[in-house]
Amino acid sequence: MSADSQLFGVSRKITILMLVLSWIIWTAITTFQIILWVILLSHQDYKPYKTILGIGLCFDVALMIWGIASNICLTVAVAKENTKTHFSLVAVYICYKITIFIIHVGTLMFLTTQLHMTFIAGLPIFLFNVFCITYFFRYFFYLKRKAIEESSRLGRTIRAIFDPDEASIDRGSRPSGNLEF
Repeated sequence: MSADSQLFGVSRKITILMLVLSWIIWTAITTFQIILWVILLSHQDYKPYKTILGIGLCFDVALMIWGIASNICLTVAVAKENTKTHFSLVAVYICYKITIFIIHVGTLMFLTTQLHMTFIAGLPIFLFNVFCITYFFRYFFYLKRKAIEESSRLGRTIRAIFDPDEASIDRGSRPSGNLEF
């Protein structure tokens, strides 16, 4: 385990476990939502509300598509964490999770006034989202720091190749000889 991964509390095994759990929970929730939408749209009591249900369905499908895209981004970032742009892919996943978290909090606050059991039923998913957001924030900053270190190493190498005097100044020693202006 590197010093950076210890600093940010990031482990490769935990990251892969979180990735797998994220896919499993996303699949379970999406399957449940699709079944719920089919039941709602086919039920006779909800026929007058078809327009509202249709808008809700479109919004939910958009969230499902964003969810699969963000999980794919996270999978790519975890699979190849050594490139410079993968912290941006983790940022896409974090934005998705924060959006779901906000929607979940709003829904729970509304529904707990109506049905207090909804809060208890949704609590495990709510807590998983909180844990996911905090863990992948740490993972994001770990990847970002790693990318900055890689780019600064690359910059020093390029400067050393094209301008040896500049590279020696970077190391703290001055080039010998008279400098004329």
